[in-house]
Amino acid sequence: MDLKDFAAHMIENFNVHKIEPWTHHFPSTDPDYLQDFRKALEKAGASIANMAVDTHDSPYANDRKERERAIAHSKKWIDVAVTLGSPIVRTNIALLFGMFFNLYSATAN
Repeated sequence: MDLKDFAAHMIENFNVHKIEPWTHHFPSTDPDYLQDFRKALEKAGASIANMAVDTHDSPYANDRKERERAIAHSKKWIDVAVTLGSPIVRTNIALLFGMFFNLYSATAN
């Protein structure tokens, strides 16, 4: 099922009128696709509650280029969210290399 048809499916089968699409669910961020998606939401009587945005780069990285990529990625998805009428964007921050180990070590004792 194409993402733009998901909201209508949720209303028809579960009476759920808000969805939370995730960045990896999008087959395209092309402006025409996004406009079709927004029209499909409006036609179904649905809306987006929140957009979940994942990134592989961290805005907390030591490497300036990685930080810039992370920020550009988040900005892109904020623009997508605005186009689709999402009131919220939740950016899931990527872990820095070794971060989990350091957190685990700090809490293990």
